[in-house]
Amino acid sequence: MRILMVFFFLMLNYFNVYCQYNLLQNGNFSSGLQNWVSQGNVKYSTYFGVNSLAFSDANTAVDGVVYQDFTATKNEILTLTVDFTRRGTPIGRVGALLEVLDYVNMDTLLRDTLIATTPSTFQTQTYFVPATSSTLRIQFTDKTHGSIGRDFYLNEVQVLQSIPLAYERLEFNVSINKNKVEFEYEIPENCKNCEVEYSKDIKSWKNVSDQNSDEEINLIYYRLSCKTFDERILYSDYRYLKFEKENEEMTFYPNPVQDFICIKGECDFLEIINSNGKLVFKTDEFISKINLSHLSQGLYIIHIYVNGLKTSKRFTKL
Repeated sequence: MRILMVFFFLMLNYFNVYCQYNLLQNGNFSSGLQNWVSQGNVKYSTYFGVNSLAFSDANTAVDGVVYQDFTATKNEILTLTVDFTRRGTPIGRVGALLEVLDYVNMDTLLRDTLIATTPSTFQTQTYFVPATSSTLRIQFTDKTHGSIGRDFYLNEVQVLQSIPLAYERLEFNVSINKNKVEFEYEIPENCKNCEVEYSKDIKSWKNVSDQNSDEEINLIYYRLSCKTFDERILYSDYRYLKFEKENEEMTFYPNPVQDFICIKGECDFLEIINSNGKLVFKTDEFISKINLSHLSQGLYIIHIYVNGLKTSKRFTKL
């Protein structure tokens, strides 16, 4: 009985660290395209002998978009993995634009282009995404150059969230008060000491006392590390702080806008969102003058991205 109890305890501790669950419905496409919203040439396929989502299947035009809204625990760090491949001739780029969107805060949390390099060979990409709200969207847009003999396939998409067990869970919160970072926690009864750690990438962790306040970091992750009386190490869920520094060289005019808005400076990506949080315009090509005459009157927000730095400003459409 004692051996079984020890085994159970060890397994309990193991699952406290590694147990996760997928927030997406039908992420492996076993039920076709159920739970996914698609536009354009998006099809269910078993071309590689597995359930897949195919862009421009059968060499049709490249204009597919597919997305799914999902619910997450706010302030958790989500682990996103994508398995994808291609078929057809090896010449020419085959890819898709991956985006994770927060429509509550009108923000783009992740934006990356998946490039399938080798036909019939599945590749895996992994990302860490902070859940800035409880309602998020994952979206894929076909970015294949040309359509003859080249198709992009998604094999599986996972958005994982950790679920620590209640008895091991460490309560830990981070906030900013008058430009000072504050930590809130209590040392559990079964622990002899705790310390706060920070990371830039969720891979390498250091004691927060070693953090240089002059470092220019847009996103900092924090966790609580506690040592128990029997020398075990327990960790809290991740928390993060996002510091947005605006690009002072990037401006736009006029404001209010009648028909056209002009962008001064280079940008990598631009999007415009209305007061209801709906995306009304986006482009990954630099455009110095944008026609907004089709938009209705009201308040809008423009997000401009340059080298990973985002500038967000409000403007009025007359």
